[in-house]
Amino acid sequence: MNEKIDKLKYIRLSKLEDLVRLSIAHGLSLMYHFKTNNKHVYFVHIVDTDIVSLVITDVEVKKKYLVYNTFEDKITLSDKFNPSTKSSYIKILEVEEQNIIPEELLHH
Repeated sequence: MNEKIDKLKYIRLSKLEDLVRLSIAHGLSLMYHFKTNNKHVYFVHIVDTDIVSLVITDVEVKKKYLVYNTFEDKITLSDKFNPSTKSSYIKILEVEEQNIIPEELLHH
């Protein structure tokens, strides 16, 4: 395996919904997105564990926020930030360039 991949601590999840739940559990309010080889990569960096969690999918989220309803365990999308006590918002940041996730990992 590639040395850069071996050094990176990562968790590759199968569903974006699981990445949202993981983000909320760690108190994260930002998620990164970039496109590569017709795939969409969404990831978060959990700083206190130094782990990158990611999802590679064919589906692009075309809104600015992923909204997690904590009472109903339901995820919706929104372009507007409307805070409430029952929902948590995760802002999607569009990445221009990154060197966190090695290219080799994106093709596994």
